Amino acid sequence: MRIGQDKLIILRKIVQSCSIAAVIAIIWNTRFPLDRFVNPSFYFHIDPLVMTTTALAERVWLEGLALALALLAATAFLGRFFCAWICPLGAALDFIALLKTPFVRRRRTIEKNPSAARFTKYAVLAVIVIAAGAGRQFAWTLDPIAVFMRTFSLAVHPGVNNGLNGFFSGILMRADVPRLESVYNLLRDSFLGTDIASLSNTRGIVLLFAAIALPVILKRRLWCRYLCPLGAMLALPALLSPLRRKASCGKKCRACMHSCRMNAIYSDNSYPREECILCFDCVRDCPDDSTRFAFSPVSKRKNVRSGIDSDRTLAVSRSAFLRYSAVAALAAAVPLNAKKSLKAAVKPARAILRPPGSLGGEEFIRRCIRCGNCMKICPTGVLAPSPLKLGLDRLWAPVLDTSSSYCEYTCNLCGKVCPTGAIRSLSPAEKAGAVIGLAVIDTEVCVPYKKGIDCLVCEEHCPVPEKAIVIKMTRFKGKYVKMPVVREDLCIGCGICEVKCPTEPEKAIKIFAPKMKAALKQGKQNR
Repeated sequence: MRIGQDKLIILRKIVQSCSIAAVIAIIWNTRFPLDRFVNPSFYFHIDPLVMTTTALAERVWLEGLALALALLAATAFLGRFFCAWICPLGAALDFIALLKTPFVRRRRTIEKNPSAARFTKYAVLAVIVIAAGAGRQFAWTLDPIAVFMRTFSLAVHPGVNNGLNGFFSGILMRADVPRLESVYNLLRDSFLGTDIASLSNTRGIVLLFAAIALPVILKRRLWCRYLCPLGAMLALPALLSPLRRKASCGKKCRACMHSCRMNAIYSDNSYPREECILCFDCVRDCPDDSTRFAFSPVSKRKNVRSGIDSDRTLAVSRSAFLRYSAVAALAAAVPLNAKKSLKAAVKPARAILRPPGSLGGEEFIRRCIRCGNCMKICPTGVLAPSPLKLGLDRLWAPVLDTSSSYCEYTCNLCGKVCPTGAIRSLSPAEKAGAVIGLAVIDTEVCVPYKKGIDCLVCEEHCPVPEKAIVIKMTRFKGKYVKMPVVREDLCIGCGICEVKCPTEPEKAIKIFAPKMKAALKQGKQNR
């Protein structure tokens, strides 16, 4: 093996390890007050799939789009390096494949010539781009960066953090171990932090990640080979790259073919260069050091034995092209013809309270890439991914669950970490006046209205300086009772009144979308 190529392999492993470590560190430190590390929105700004399709769906120029285009330009020069050097999901798949090694019988991997199934990812990309052109943004479903960040932010990190907190707390409650307590205090101040809210509706997020990750036990980088839409997008400019694989081997041992994690090498040593992710496995496993990578001008494929060039350009048969085009067209018809999933009913309206500063209606849905940043940073845990019952196009978008928590009046962090501007970054003054919803008192449940007993809880906890809930003395069965009244012109719908309301099991005051005011009144009149 050439010394220079050997150093590249070591460098790739170092860069890949540092990249996924940096992503995990960014996610881990995405917490209140967001002053410890890099803003997590940065990683999405270099993602060309979500940036370009979101910009296309919204017809706007997004902050970070320039970085995404820069990555495409770098790919045109260096090739598809992102997949093996930087992609966090790719690194996770490699790590899982590495973990299986001690548990399976060691045997040589037998790979066949690259499968035409690799063109499936281009059909997936076509569906996403066609949908974006029609104003529907679905890149968040299968984008590898979004999949990894969402899973780690909303499921893995809370589970690990709270599990470690529970482990240390359980031991320290049973025994006095000063050294262990010192270690725990150090970890809590620098690494763990307090318990993180366990979010609902994350099962589907975990299942999607498992469906992508577990198949690597059978085939290395199965997802990257056949389905990854970001890989398909990066493969197109990679066709222009002058960095090429050279193979002058005449033994036909096929060691490189069987070692390629992308199954991108043919039995005659040629390869479709858009499928190569520059992992350099073929260089490492070549028995006579006849495989190398070097910059060379674009030229037609020549005899492999000459050692001049061994690449194949992207090619697909006419029948295969028609097949994949038909699949893409049929799949694209689903999002294009999808009906609006939410109806003007009271229960769904409570479920679509959006974070403060959110864009309105469909514009928010087109912008939101379901990265999980806003839910991760929320100090009270009021934000949660929306369930499937609200519609596929709204799946996992952030909603406020005011039945369990509330929006902190002085917090404006969700807008600071949103990578696409679906949640606008608000100043503290703007956040204080941002309307999320409207508090509505159910007089059939509220204690003062129903039983004539004073209760000031909602008014006491209202954070609005002028008080959006005021107390009015009202005559009730021959006596005056202090009854709460919502001032609709001041209420921002933060939800703290609902959380603190003492009535059980049903709360006497609830937060609804502002537009539901008329519907609620009409509903009461119909009773």
